[in-house]
Amino acid sequence: ADGVFEVGAAHPERQLFDCLMPTPYGTTYNSYLVIGSEKTALIDAVDPEKVHVLMKNLREAGVEHIDYLICLHTEQDHSGGNAEFLRRFPQAEVIATTKVRDLMATHIHQDPAKVRVIAEGDKIELGDCTLVCYPIPFAHWPDNTMLWLEQEKILFSTDLFGSHFSTSKAFSTSSSQLQLAAKSYYSEIMMPFRSHIAKYTAKTRELQPRMIAPAHGPVWYDPELILS
Repeated sequence: ADGVFEVGAAHPERQLFDCLMPTPYGTTYNSYLVIGSEKTALIDAVDPEKVHVLMKNLREAGVEHIDYLICLHTEQDHSGGNAEFLRRFPQAEVIATTKVRDLMATHIHQDPAKVRVIAEGDKIELGDCTLVCYPIPFAHWPDNTMLWLEQEKILFSTDLFGSHFSTSKAFSTSSSQLQLAAKSYYSEIMMPFRSHIAKYTAKTRELQPRMIAPAHGPVWYDPELILS
């Protein structure tokens, strides 16, 4: 969409996730740049092993200023690049829910006093576009958070609706490999929390997103591909 870019990193050679889950198709660490008429936000700062790719992508895109770093989830593959990102963009304000803030203080030593807290329904105004906060606890950690870009009807769904599937394509296809990767991802990561996931899937259907942009794998250009 206009003003919305994926600037994260692919990791096609990664064969195991969390020392447990086989990832035969590798994975991606998606980071989304949303440029409004007044403010610019980055959603998640990728795994520290690939933060140099994020920095390269931002540099090649000519991005000189970012106002907000919005952290949707604490795990290293989402927030591990925060320190490097903030060295490059020290003016950026870190935004997260209370749970993400608290867990980042423990896991990556992010100073909680320097995190602006948002809660369900809170809006981050970027000028001509608005991001709305929807916490989705236990999908699959207690801190997972979604953002809803109202004007473009894009749902940034963090780990929910993801797939460990590395591809050069930005958008999903109907390939059997992607479908298998998405099913495996759900089975390994989300199934223990399926009662929660059912509620969040119903909420997503209410929103009627035009696209679902997860933290891993390609963007779902047809949300029904993953919702079903």
